[in-house]
Amino acid sequence: MFVYRLRKNLVFLYLFIFLLGTTSLGLALAQENDGDKDAVLVILTLPFQQKGETKAFGWLSEALLSMIDRDLSALDEVQLIERSEVQRLEEEMKLAELERVLEVIDKSVRKKIGTMIGADIALLGSFEVEGEQQLSITVKVFNLKLGELTRQEEASGKIGDLFKLENQLIFKVLDSLFIRPDAREQELIGDIETSSLEAAFHLYQGINYIDQAIELYHGKNYPDQKLWAEAIKHCSKAIDIDPNYALAHYYLATIYERTGWYGRETGAWDMYLDLAPKGRWAEKARKKSIEGHLSQGKALLSTGKYETAIREFIKVLKRDSDSFGAHYWLAKIYERTGESEKALREWNRVLDMRPNNAEAKKFVDIHKMEKLYGKEAYDHYQAGVKFYEAGDYKKAVEELEKAVEGNPIFFLEAHKYLRDAYYATERFNEYRAEQLWIIDASDLDRKQSALEYLSLGLKLRAGGQMELALREFKRASDFDPQLIEARLAIAMVHSEMGELRSALEECQRILILSPNFKEARELLTQVRYKIGPKVEEVKATKEIEEEEVAVKEEREVIPPAKSPPPEKKDDFYSHYKRGYNLYIRGRYQEAIEELNKALKIKPSSAQVYEYLARTYQKLGDVDKYIEMKRSAIDFSDRGEVALAHYKFGYEMYSQGNKLVALDEFQIATQLDPALAQAHYWLGRIYYEDGNYEIAKAKLEETLRLSPDHKGAAYLLERMRE
Repeated sequence: MFVYRLRKNLVFLYLFIFLLGTTSLGLALAQENDGDKDAVLVILTLPFQQKGETKAFGWLSEALLSMIDRDLSALDEVQLIERSEVQRLEEEMKLAELERVLEVIDKSVRKKIGTMIGADIALLGSFEVEGEQQLSITVKVFNLKLGELTRQEEASGKIGDLFKLENQLIFKVLDSLFIRPDAREQELIGDIETSSLEAAFHLYQGINYIDQAIELYHGKNYPDQKLWAEAIKHCSKAIDIDPNYALAHYYLATIYERTGWYGRETGAWDMYLDLAPKGRWAEKARKKSIEGHLSQGKALLSTGKYETAIREFIKVLKRDSDSFGAHYWLAKIYERTGESEKALREWNRVLDMRPNNAEAKKFVDIHKMEKLYGKEAYDHYQAGVKFYEAGDYKKAVEELEKAVEGNPIFFLEAHKYLRDAYYATERFNEYRAEQLWIIDASDLDRKQSALEYLSLGLKLRAGGQMELALREFKRASDFDPQLIEARLAIAMVHSEMGELRSALEECQRILILSPNFKEARELLTQVRYKIGPKVEEVKATKEIEEEEVAVKEEREVIPPAKSPPPEKKDDFYSHYKRGYNLYIRGRYQEAIEELNKALKIKPSSAQVYEYLARTYQKLGDVDKYIEMKRSAIDFSDRGEVALAHYKFGYEMYSQGNKLVALDEFQIATQLDPALAQAHYWLGRIYYEDGNYEIAKAKLEETLRLSPDHKGAAYLLERMRE
């Protein structure tokens, strides 16, 4: 009984000693990483040493190291030391190859190596082939923190089972390191590369050439260089032997990537993905495949090979159904080839991913419009807009009229472009009719309608259509009797048409409504000045005599303005009056002569310059009109010179003379930097001419001066798109 108990106790003692030895590494590491659940184990792996006399399998030295490294790199809690660091350490410590001395050096030297290289564990392997059939693999585990050899793991079997043996060995090593791979990591590590030893031989020969090429060529990577050519040959041979050898396809893809053989690279990545969709490098391969097919698709598109390009982009979508690039380029192709429904599908996918994409929004909107208004009508509309923006207003009118005829209830934009094209071609009656249609169709209240009629009248007045302008000003006043600007416009037109009595009456009505309305008072003074101070003066026409009598009656109610000095035969006033009367009668050349005589006597008379400008406008002399108009503004004593330049600029812009308008708006902003509207029109002209940088600055200045300016905000938004 005593002997039995003694033997039993010895068995437990031996078991305890064995367990203590096998767990010394785990205890040391546990103490080192105590409290750090996210600690990473840093491992140094060294080339496997070959034992025995059979030298035909020397390639296994690097092959086994590569297998071990790939398996360990699949683990999140393991970090491998780079090979370059090992070489640096060997040079620094003046050691021979580290794998040949690690076993024999002193414990303290091992610890020093671990500290210098920053490793916790070193794995030193060896292998032996017996009779070209049997393979034995050994891995020794060194704890560099303790400087001790803590474990030795072995696996042996037939050499044809190389990958199974390596799998067995790596799981034993991980178990000894107390590393428990999760399901994903186990699947990656347990994946058997190939069943063909010959294929493996060629692959690892190829990998060896890859390493040599990288070291030798230093980035000068061309596929016809010797080492790259050898690497390609061996990797291709491995694939010939085993077409399902995913790892061989991976390394072949990396060769093509490094050597710039992009067409073949994409195909190699595709093969790897098809064979190993959940493989270790699947995500990298997927990205490379997508990049390659996108690049090839765009190259084919640029040469007009649409069908082939479509196939490339569809391959991208198989890898990533949400690829913006693939959907975008497919939409472009389908749009070019007239496959509108397919294009619409792709553009909608683009908008799902990027809602503000301008091209997609434009196509989708056009498609909606074509369905709503009819394709033919919408095509005419688009053609009309292009002609209008190019300045060919006659052709714009032709196309836009067809658009409206094709669909009478066409959307407002078509009518607006047609209206503006009529104005640009001086078809003022049609312009007016179109604007009236727009106002009626816009569902405006009375005040808003009044403003639109006022705007229409101002445009007609700028075009010299006084009768038509007067109708619209009166219509605006009827819609909103409190709109004093409309009444002022009526008075100004009466004055410009020589209907001084009517102008005078309208000014009086305005001043009853708004006694402090400055513009009305100024116009009243001008009208009285035109009529003159003395009823008994001899007038050139009966009409002027009647106006003079009316003015005399008005003076009983409103005190007259200061009378000019008594008329002399050749004084300023007489020449001015004669020039004015001749202008009213349409005798423009004679009017110019008289007004120039007045100007010689008083060169700074803004009023004379104003009527000279109007006379030249009637004669169609645009250059002289602009010259006289600018002089009238410059000599104006109204204290609103900047505003006058702005108004003249707007008049020129409305008539299509952008260059003069640009000058006027610039002068206006120089005289009054706070005049937001002048900045806006400068920005708009630059925008229309494609000078977006200056346009952006002017429009931003407009918003700074007038934060609620909708026009500036809209154009800035268009530029951002």
